[in-house]
Amino acid sequence: MDTYVITVWTDLNGKMHTAPSTVQAGSLSEAKAKFKATHRDCKTVNGAHKK
Repeated sequence: MDTYVITVWTDLNGKMHTAPSTVQAGSLSEAKAKFKATHRDCKTVNGAHKK
């Protein structure tokens, strides 16, 4: 497991959020999926990187 940081994401209303969130995952795509699963109002993850 690696640590990924979600840096930018868009909610269902089209508003961008820039507060960083960390996610434990095996890959970048898994990290994005986990973030979307825990943030029900997340439409898309726009920025993420490995910590």
